[in-house]
Amino acid sequence: WLGSMRPDDESAGYGLAKTLIDKAKLAQPNKAQVNLIALSGAYDSSATVLRNKGLYRALANDPRVYLQQLVYANWDQQESELKTTQLLERYPDTTVVWAANDGIAKGAIAAIKNAKKTPGKDVWVGGMDWSNQGLKLVHDGHSEVSYGGHALEGVWALVLLHDYAKGIDFVDSLGVTFTTPMRPMNRAQVAAFFANESYSALKNVDIKSLSKHFNKDAIYTFDPAVLTSIQ
Repeated sequence: WLGSMRPDDESAGYGLAKTLIDKAKLAQPNKAQVNLIALSGAYDSSATVLRNKGLYRALANDPRVYLQQLVYANWDQQESELKTTQLLERYPDTTVVWAANDGIAKGAIAAIKNAKKTPGKDVWVGGMDWSNQGLKLVHDGHSEVSYGGHALEGVWALVLLHDYAKGIDFVDSLGVTFTTPMRPMNRAQVAAFFANESYSALKNVDIKSLSKHFNKDAIYTFDPAVLTSIQ
């Protein structure tokens, strides 16, 4: 065992909440309160716990936002659609739906449409993962944002393993347990991402430039924005 790399789920949960709350406030400046429901992942998942923690941190800093209810959708689109339908019946004044992944966001969007409401106009939704379906939802205007990029950790882990095998230990610069940031993609960023052929464009990235063995000036900065040019 050499080290542990994981995404910064807490910051992603916080950032997603802030993005959606700010969108709702901007669109409805005269409303005194933003009413939010949260659709989380699996109850026993560490990612769920950390993403929820980020959500609660965002709520604690904003007295204008009211969390109506948080439920667990177990990362499942159909379960999310069913539970969102029930929640919208219980809380018809909901303006923000925080979803712990893109599949949950897609289920919520279907329920919002079935309730004769418009995502991005009546209710603001966002998810996480940068999945193909999640990015398409953002591109089509149904979802406001998707946080992600953590799939690239496989690339970064291989860089570290390669350098370690060449005698360059990452412990001095990173330690043995560290997190990588998850970044948001909004509509404009998704459009640019798709224009560059999405993930397939990554085959043109010079991975050696990230390696201290091949590039003595390299700094271990494992950020999805570096490889995807998403700013």
